[in-house]
Amino acid sequence: MEDYLASVDQPYSASFPLFNQSQVSARKCTSRELPVFSGDPKEWMAFISNYEHSTAICGYTNDENMLRLQACLKGKAREAVASCLLYPDSIPEAIEILKECYGRPELVVNTLMADIRRLPSPKDDRFDALVDYGVAVRNFCASVTGSGLHSYFDGGPLLEELVDKLPPYVRLNWYYYQNRCSHTTLEVFNEWMKELVGAASRGVKHTGGRRKVKHENSIRQYDRKSYDRSSSKRSIRRSDRSNSATTTDHRRQY
Repeated sequence: MEDYLASVDQPYSASFPLFNQSQVSARKCTSRELPVFSGDPKEWMAFISNYEHSTAICGYTNDENMLRLQACLKGKAREAVASCLLYPDSIPEAIEILKECYGRPELVVNTLMADIRRLPSPKDDRFDALVDYGVAVRNFCASVTGSGLHSYFDGGPLLEELVDKLPPYVRLNWYYYQNRCSHTTLEVFNEWMKELVGAASRGVKHTGGRRKVKHENSIRQYDRKSYDRSSSKRSIRRSDRSNSATTTDHRRQY
């Protein structure tokens, strides 16, 4: 009898696991939804960290994760694991496939580096462009740290490429900064960029509102000129019709 009860209780407890108090509390304050992932390596870190963290603290089962993945995966990522999303037991395999296709650390880092290469080189008179470039570099370094690719921090050609995009006077400041460092790495460059972005952001002037007002004033002036031209044309046409009518009356009298 005891063996029978054990055989009955085993599938029930496996299908409906008991959650501890911390998991129950986490389920109340943590969103079940995952970030949309379509196969872009730049989206990978946000997706996989959210998936693994929420699964750990909430104790989500394969059945629950199957529903969550069905809702968030789009495009190529959905196609890559379409068959695995049909069965709860295949969810771990689905995650492994996604990691192999889109989550390899070097793929994520190289994708972010390609975005930096496409950025225009900051100009001497554009603090806002310098801030944008500095923020991109800091995001890149954060992704390198999160991916565990510490070999990228050794510098070398990658660091030279990042430095070469800077304006000459900024590069000169970096070279002065290097003199105070025993060993130049990407991590050192990132710390220096933090200070540079903080200083450059003070020189960024937000003129969006002024530009909008200037644009609206230009539209009003254009509308007024158009109205004046239209009024002038109508006056000329009236004058021409009046003169024509007067000439016709004179001819009839003659």
